Amino acid sequence: MPDFKREDRYLVIKKSDLSHVLESFNTAFPAAALRTILEQVQEYRMVRGASPNMECVVVEKDWPEYGPTWAAIEKRMKSEA
Repeated sequence: MPDFKREDRYLVIKKSDLSHVLESFNTAFPAAALRTILEQVQEYRMVRGASPNMECVVVEKDWPEYGPTWAAIEKRMKSEA
């Protein structure tokens, strides 16, 4: 059975962090650019037949559920191999 390897597959931005950063700009350009990028990602997902909006569970590293969550994912992936 091959070893389980974690992959860096997603970009996660906490909304409160994003709001704080966007508010620090003097123009609306970064927020407009981000909206355009997100719309393009949604369109790309729809063309591929995927749901335009992903629904995910995010567990931050300092939460007690982080280790058990990774263990559950590793167990499932090893059983599918």
